[in-house]
Amino acid sequence: MRMSHRTTWIPSPRGALPSALLVALAAVLLSIGAPGADEGVAALERATAALAAGELEPAAAAFAAITRNDAANGAAWLGLGQTLHRQGKFSEAIEAFEQAEALEFAPPRTRFGLARAAARLGRVNVALTWLDRAVDAGFPSLQLLQTESDLDGLREDPRFPAILERVERAAFPCRFEPEYRQFDFWVGEWEVTVASGQVAGTNSIRKAADGCLLLESWTGAGGGSGNSINFYDPATRKWVQTWVDSGGGVISGEGGLHDGAMRLLGTHILNSGERRPFRMTFTSLPNGHVRQFLEESTDEGKTWSVWFDGDYAPQD
Repeated sequence: MRMSHRTTWIPSPRGALPSALLVALAAVLLSIGAPGADEGVAALERATAALAAGELEPAAAAFAAITRNDAANGAAWLGLGQTLHRQGKFSEAIEAFEQAEALEFAPPRTRFGLARAAARLGRVNVALTWLDRAVDAGFPSLQLLQTESDLDGLREDPRFPAILERVERAAFPCRFEPEYRQFDFWVGEWEVTVASGQVAGTNSIRKAADGCLLLESWTGAGGGSGNSINFYDPATRKWVQTWVDSGGGVISGEGGLHDGAMRLLGTHILNSGERRPFRMTFTSLPNGHVRQFLEESTDEGKTWSVWFDGDYAPQD
């Protein structure tokens, strides 16, 4: 299973610091201080704790004191901007965020802070510019853009949907990138028959993980079952399938879309442990059916025999 690297941003009441953003900020603040200055680290800890507890006046004073002693401390400038924003001091918050931005500190968070504060001041063009720049820097949260109340004044602007789409495309590439959609023709609920017309079983192919994964669930007409996972590997730029059946067999292969068909080459591992070369071809047919043609070799690929040839018809 591919784990997501994206940060989860949790929306907050108007003027409040998003809780996930606060946690992330706290981690940064606790780990960064003036080089070699233990007291600077301790001061950041105290300021962060005050902000986390909602003690805004002490937090603002603590962050401000750190910036006076260490004007190059981007973490403190960011913390000060967040605190001032929560106090409703949006112009002052912008000044603090601008200091963090000048130091190139945490650009996605800093620029998002600038966008929120500008939006609260009604500076729509400025806010949208900072949002756009936050996305350029890797701002990850589609949900926060959709729900953060500070941005309410921006959502009717015709430029806002384009910013949303950019974040969605970065966060969920499998919804958009054509490589991830190449096997979509296999998605569906199918009745599978062989050349004689006999029903071999049923197969359910569905999307998962926001389109990054295809999950197969096979039920044989005469008993037996099997499942596979299928995904596009962006590192190898190949499609990968791994199948396991109720008889203990394992089939794995990789390949891609060639000449209008998904073609995968790999290995069939029998439950005895024997390994055989295996290849799979999935073809989308004009009548809306899919042909699954499977072959294996018992002589290291010198010759091939048909292992399965099935017609997939959409279930009513």
